[in-house]
Amino acid sequence: MTQYRASIIDRLTDDDPENSREAVPLRTLDWEDFKASVRRDLEWLLNTRTSDPASLREKEELTVLDYGIPDFGDYFITGKADQQRLEKNLTRAITDFEPRLRGVKVGIQPVSDKAKEEMSREKSLRVVVEIVIAGMIVVESEREPISFSTVLEAKSGIGPLQERKTEF
Repeated sequence: MTQYRASIIDRLTDDDPENSREAVPLRTLDWEDFKASVRRDLEWLLNTRTSDPASLREKEELTVLDYGIPDFGDYFITGKADQQRLEKNLTRAITDFEPRLRGVKVGIQPVSDKAKEEMSREKSLRVVVEIVIAGMIVVESEREPISFSTVLEAKSGIGPLQERKTEF
């Protein structure tokens, strides 16, 4: 079974701080664990707000100080112009801060009334839109298309990512 090198954050994280010897010195992951680490890191990225105003996202090169996405609290998220602005900001953040994902496409679409009703009933959430993220996971010689979806909820922001079978 092929093993893939873990991300820098995984390699720096001490899973057992009581033990002075590292159990797995090279920190490798199988394919499913590797994909799970990409999903987790995307969730962290999308749930981190940069202090940089959205207008400054136009600069050519982002730095670690720009990590995250701009606050979208002032967006009218059901409006087409602000949806496009959010798509652009999400695409830029993922492209710049998740190098394992290439050819990133982000789509924002309305959530069906039935799905809204189910989510509201189950979790007392007010879901606004669904966000779909698609791209190609690239690591070493492996390439695999992958797609995730999540919802943007009025109070808590972007929810957990779920892997999808189709892109859009």
